Amino acid sequence: MGTHGLTRRQWLKGTSGAVLAGYVALSRDLSSAAPLAGDQEEVAAGVVERIEPPNILKIRGFREGPVSISFSDDAAFWRGHSGRVAGLDVFILGDEVVAEGQWTASGFAATTLMSMYRLIEGRVVHRKDNRLQTTGGIVQLTSDTVLLDGDGFVDKTLDGLAVGDDIVAEVWRDPSTRDLVALRIGVRKAGA
Repeated sequence: MGTHGLTRRQWLKGTSGAVLAGYVALSRDLSSAAPLAGDQEEVAAGVVERIEPPNILKIRGFREGPVSISFSDDAAFWRGHSGRVAGLDVFILGDEVVAEGQWTASGFAATTLMSMYRLIEGRVVHRKDNRLQTTGGIVQLTSDTVLLDGDGFVDKTLDGLAVGDDIVAEVWRDPSTRDLVALRIGVRKAGA
């Protein structure tokens, strides 16, 4: 690793990625989600500032400052609720993204680009329509939001989420609204 970035392992240690992976595993097979690369992969993360199709992206890095990212022809892309997408053309200015690949002399050579997903945990303190105000942040529900199920989660519908529920949600920031939009959400069982 150079002085420009973090390895994937360092990135995950500094975020809630490991915790999130445990919750996501309860809801679906991770083979349909963005793959986790080996420890030799490095990451560049930031906010999209410019898109130069078909294979160049400029971001304002969270740690590195401005970064030019180039993509291989066989690069994989994931965005928000859409999941796997064909290429850069679905990303928009303001998207918060994470790229996996290697630092080079001219920037970052990426094999994968995905929306930055976060974990929100907290108790619902207010609900208005599909907007949940929780002690961990505000979460927007959509028709694409999937309920987490299995051991440790209460069997509820999205409409049944209510004040007092202890939730965990995987969210991404929709740059067009700035809302944290839930991909998956679940209500934890008491004591879980």
